[in-house]
Amino acid sequence: MVDDKNKDKSYSKKDEKNNKIDEDKEFDEKVKNMSYDDKVRKVLDLKLEGNNDYKNKNYEIAINKYNEGMKYMKKIENKNEKIKELEIALYLNLSICYSNVEKYNEAYDNITKVLNLDKTNAKGMFRLCQIEFNRCNFDVAKDKIQEFIKIYPENLEAKKLLKNIILKQNEHNKKQKEAFSKIFEKASGLYDDREKEIMRKKKEKYEKEMKERKEKNEDIIKFEEWEILDNEKRIKEDEEKRKEKEKEREKQNEKEKQKQKEMEKKNKNKNDSLMSSSTTNNNSSYLDIDEEDQKIINETKKMGYCYFKKDIKEDDKKFFEKNIPTKIDTTNYQNSNTLYNNQNNKAISSWNAAGTTYEEKDMTKWAKNKIEECLKNIHFKNDEDSDSLNLNNQNGNNFSLQNYPDILPIQYLSKIQLNDLKNLSVDAQIVVIRGTKRHIFELSCNLDITIFINITEFHVHKVLVEIKELSSELEAGKTWKNFITIKKNDKLKIPDNLFNDIYDFVLEKVQDQIKNFTQEYNKM
Repeated sequence: MVDDKNKDKSYSKKDEKNNKIDEDKEFDEKVKNMSYDDKVRKVLDLKLEGNNDYKNKNYEIAINKYNEGMKYMKKIENKNEKIKELEIALYLNLSICYSNVEKYNEAYDNITKVLNLDKTNAKGMFRLCQIEFNRCNFDVAKDKIQEFIKIYPENLEAKKLLKNIILKQNEHNKKQKEAFSKIFEKASGLYDDREKEIMRKKKEKYEKEMKERKEKNEDIIKFEEWEILDNEKRIKEDEEKRKEKEKEREKQNEKEKQKQKEMEKKNKNKNDSLMSSSTTNNNSSYLDIDEEDQKIINETKKMGYCYFKKDIKEDDKKFFEKNIPTKIDTTNYQNSNTLYNNQNNKAISSWNAAGTTYEEKDMTKWAKNKIEECLKNIHFKNDEDSDSLNLNNQNGNNFSLQNYPDILPIQYLSKIQLNDLKNLSVDAQIVVIRGTKRHIFELSCNLDITIFINITEFHVHKVLVEIKELSSELEAGKTWKNFITIKKNDKLKIPDNLFNDIYDFVLEKVQDQIKNFTQEYNKM
């Protein structure tokens, strides 16, 4: 029986759908042959019929008439202002009819269509407030009706509706409060003492501030007004604290990122220095690391430099018994000691004197102090002892202000003075691989230097020497000069290329000090 009923329902739905499709087709055929005026006349007739049904309180019939009128309205093209007014009237009538039969969602849909066509329509705005009130959306209804009263302050119906909304809202809130009061009844005692304590502290703060105001001859304000100002002040302070925390967090994140980059760069430089094979101008060691060497290094590192085992196999025991240690002959010891002394460049530690095991030692701290000491020795003063620097050996060349050569001779250099050493960054390691010791380093810094020239208008000239990532492991075809640059550090207007020879001389002085550092470093 149940299955039969379900079948009947499904058939009835299909029939309704088919009937609607047939009706729409018939309507389209009917309207196709109608003129513009005929369509408008039909809409007006249906509107009048709907109005009569509305007056007789036949709201459902009126809804059908208005909806039928809307069907004709949708077929009208090129709508003028009068037709739009007629369309708005139909939507307004539909909304009030749906409201009367308590179909508030349908009423809301139609009234929003009115406001889409004319957003300042007074009837539409007021009707929307009524619908929201009937849907129990009291907050929305209150906001809407207050906006309406601002535009139409003389509308008595609107003021009456606002009163009803407020009454209903209070009644609704009261019911909600009563509903929840039982839930919080048991817990209320926990909050009363806390609220009293908060209020007491607030009053103490208020009295203190009013006392200060009185002493300063400022106006005394009421507690309620002070409380609002105090809350605003607290909110502002909380916001400032939040912003400070965010800035601090961003700074911390930036530091972490920078630290991570430096670590990655350091590790990369170490790996590159171990894997690369190149010659340098500073007599640094040469070593070619092939795949087999790298495999040995990796395996040794995995073992954690562990050369002693607790668990000894039987075969190993037999081997150790055959090779029991014997007393070393003093003569042999002295000879072997001499041999190791001759091979002092093979290892760092005494246990690795033969240099057979991979070993690495961090020399960054020593290298930084040493390179700083060397670079601070950069100086020059032309005492004219050398013929090449004697200004009198210039074949009588006296340059006027405008008559300079393309490149100024080196003899016009009076003095070089180092003012400051900035941003010094050094990374250094001594590495032993298969009996060969390598002295690896990377250097970056800025040198503020003043050059004194024996020409009045160019007497003092400031330059900046940048040493950027100069490494013991140079790429093929590159020298130290590729990593050391010099540029102007003042506003002096100098002809192009005038100081090229002097700049080269300054760079030579810098390279000499770096060479001194490498010579000391290679002795380690």
